[in-house]
Amino acid sequence: MKTTFQTLNTAIGLFARICFLISCDLDDKPPSNALGKYDLPEEVASEIFTNEVLAITGSLEPFLDLIQQNGMRIYEGDSPPEIYRIIDFKTGLRDGQKFHIKHDCVFDGNYPSYRDSVFGRYEDYFLIQKDEEGTYWSFLGYFSLADQSFPQYPDSLDTGFGVGNVSGAGNDFTSFVKVENGKYGTTNYDALWIISGTYRLVDGVNAANSLSNVTKCMVMLAKTGDSQNELANVGTVRIYKDDNPTMIIRF
Repeated sequence: MKTTFQTLNTAIGLFARICFLISCDLDDKPPSNALGKYDLPEEVASEIFTNEVLAITGSLEPFLDLIQQNGMRIYEGDSPPEIYRIIDFKTGLRDGQKFHIKHDCVFDGNYPSYRDSVFGRYEDYFLIQKDEEGTYWSFLGYFSLADQSFPQYPDSLDTGFGVGNVSGAGNDFTSFVKVENGKYGTTNYDALWIISGTYRLVDGVNAANSLSNVTKCMVMLAKTGDSQNELANVGTVRIYKDDNPTMIIRF
């Protein structure tokens, strides 16, 4: 009986060590941008979630799970709304739309106490349209706005722009953009922005409330020159919301 018990313990111990080694091997695998359960354009995985980004976020789908669990919306599909205005009806030339969006923080992975803090107000420029191959792409530009409520964020303290890919369906969209020229004061930075919202024309025309239910996720990828540590640390994942941003109506 004792021999049988010792043999069983040895077998269990060997099995446990094998399982541990297997789990270590799995943990050592590089993060993956594979898409399985999320219906997103392949370009989001291949062009946005590159190895550089995955080194910060970890594997794509677990990262999307994380941010959705903490207030971010991700709209799936391959038919998001286009956001633009015609500036020349003869040529069909298009321009983007501008919105004022408040950065009301609902999640910060490094500093949970930042929840319900407001990080200023921004003017965001969106252009979302479909190319000749049927792929949706987006352009994002932004800068901080001077506001009496947020004097610590003067005009253009924070600026950046970039091009990315879009998912969504109907009136709902999610734009994935890498910004590689961000500037906060004297600090240069790279960031991933994921922006979701609902865009619809009101009575067939653009109106101040054409955009609603906006959530914005910022992932800080790199920064240089931040001697005063004024900008979020590399690796920060922060989510903002604004249920009712304002469109800047232009005629």
